[in-house]
Amino acid sequence: MLVNFTFKNWMSYKNETVFTMVGTNERQHSHRIPKVPKFGQSFKILPFCSIYGGNASGKSNLIEALAFVKQFVVNQLTLNSVTHTKPYKLDKSSRSSPTSFKIEMLINEVIYEYSFSLNYRKVMSEKLVEINSTSEKTLFKRIFDDEHNKYIYTYHDKINKDDQVGNRIAVIADGTAENRLFLTNTINQQIDIFANVYDWFNNKLEIVTPTAKFELFEHFFDEGSKLHIEMNKILAMLDTGITKLGFDRININSTENDKFKQTLSTLLSRHKSVKFTDETQRYVAKLDANGEIVLDKLVTYHEDDSGKSLKFDVNDESDGTRRLIDLLPIMLDAIQETSNKVYIVDEIERSLNTILTKALIDLYFEKCNNKSRSQLIVSTHDLLLMDQKFMRRDEMWVTERGIDGSSCLYSFSDFKDVRNDKDIRKSYLQGKMGGIPKILIDHSLQILNREEPSAK
Repeated sequence: MLVNFTFKNWMSYKNETVFTMVGTNERQHSHRIPKVPKFGQSFKILPFCSIYGGNASGKSNLIEALAFVKQFVVNQLTLNSVTHTKPYKLDKSSRSSPTSFKIEMLINEVIYEYSFSLNYRKVMSEKLVEINSTSEKTLFKRIFDDEHNKYIYTYHDKINKDDQVGNRIAVIADGTAENRLFLTNTINQQIDIFANVYDWFNNKLEIVTPTAKFELFEHFFDEGSKLHIEMNKILAMLDTGITKLGFDRININSTENDKFKQTLSTLLSRHKSVKFTDETQRYVAKLDANGEIVLDKLVTYHEDDSGKSLKFDVNDESDGTRRLIDLLPIMLDAIQETSNKVYIVDEIERSLNTILTKALIDLYFEKCNNKSRSQLIVSTHDLLLMDQKFMRRDEMWVTERGIDGSSCLYSFSDFKDVRNDKDIRKSYLQGKMGGIPKILIDHSLQILNREEPSAK
């Protein structure tokens, strides 16, 4: 689970910004708030969060920060390439200053704090801390020493005491390029001492942008599987007109597909299945029992007025239905008792009716409890969700752009005088809680209606 995310000098965020999923002391909807008894009965981590704000206020930039951290950890850069960090540009000193990230995550009931800072060319610092209920251990620390133009590493005793691991770690440290992370390099060199942290970024943190398709999409469409049955059942309940989803087998054995087959073969040597899209179509490639590549295209079925089942291409469905097909696997995975993934969805309401968006989140809420370990974090403009009967104040966050162009982030729980029965949506729309566009309509109309001076 995501516990805290702190970052500085990233895109529109100039100052240090803290986003937390740690719950406050409010009692609303407490039955669905996960607890971590190891850290005390009062310590709880929120399963859900919504992020509001005007256009260009910083909502997507916050999600991009998390996406950048994931990609920088998981995908090791080529030697001598730039880091692609994006510092705040509206301030001269910020443009040349490092960007920093710190993320705290719950993994197997232990909190890990992983942080690093970097500029355009190199990683300046990196640290991993293990946090238990009564102690903290700095597992490793890496700092670039400008004076001597080299990195200084320190390790916890449990690493130093193991001569074999310690010797290999020292070699890996020496071989870690300045544009790469030490954590990632240990994994690439097959040292698994920090593998649980790397795995959290690689397999537990899922970022879904408005145009992205859920990467694990194909696992929900095995005919007869529990997830496939649930998917079809929910699609029918949500008034899509779809009676079921299925696959059409595509023949790729012709000679002109040799290069394409070779690409799929390479990918399938590393993955059980491969999902890809062609415009609006969805395809899944996998190996059959004989080791042959099979390619399936997703199709939908509708009933005509005589009750006959008719097949349609997915691109015949509406934008909203296609968006729903992409989002439902996320919800179905998140509500599984064993799920421990963090799903971050940018613009969850895109192409969806507001009641449908609320129904999807309701589906997730119904399965949340004190022992849940999955999370759903969304950015949205949908004000129907902004309701204390539906969400807690600490689950509602707002981004706002200041007069200098920098973004700030705050939670509605920061407003101490907001009662539980207050119409928080009305206060937000009235501008009492910030986060709404500052549109100078009257001034703009005056400019548009101003008569141009006549030519002489």
